[in-house]
Amino acid sequence: MKLDKKVLVVIRGPICAGKSTTAEALRRLIPDASRVDFDAFKVQLDNRGSSVWRRKTAERLALFMTKLVMQEGKPLIIDFPSNNMYLYQWYEQMAFERKYQFFSFLVEASLDICQQRNRLRAIPGAAYRLSPDMIEDFWKGTIPIEGEPRFRSEEMTPEEIARQIRNLLLEEKTHE
Repeated sequence: MKLDKKVLVVIRGPICAGKSTTAEALRRLIPDASRVDFDAFKVQLDNRGSSVWRRKTAERLALFMTKLVMQEGKPLIIDFPSNNMYLYQWYEQMAFERKYQFFSFLVEASLDICQQRNRLRAIPGAAYRLSPDMIEDFWKGTIPIEGEPRFRSEEMTPEEIARQIRNLLLEEKTHE
């Protein structure tokens, strides 16, 4: 069974939980899907460090890119931190206005795992590292959404999570 083209999938999670890797794995599983990479916009704007200006500009760029992709009627996958309800609400509203099905999933991991992954990873194109305090702040700031499916990335690979998400999306389509 094929997935409806007008689907907006949001993958949320704390920094280093595995949401970007999961989003990319899901993009490979959904034919014709596009992915808006919020982190790539941030690094393109300023690869020397985090700032409010950079984050807000990247948010606007991601929203604009999302609108462009939606004009084409393509399936869309977006990931962003789980402490950002502003973006969640914008994407949900955009999906409603453009008659897209909206789905949200939380990819999470323990704080220890997120800290360990942060120590081991390099952000592509970035000339800085994230501090342990920043990882902890984002982890503690996760805002749960009632009924949102959750996946523990220390228990499953990103590819396994992506397959489960795809299966949930296909299952939802059969219940319409």
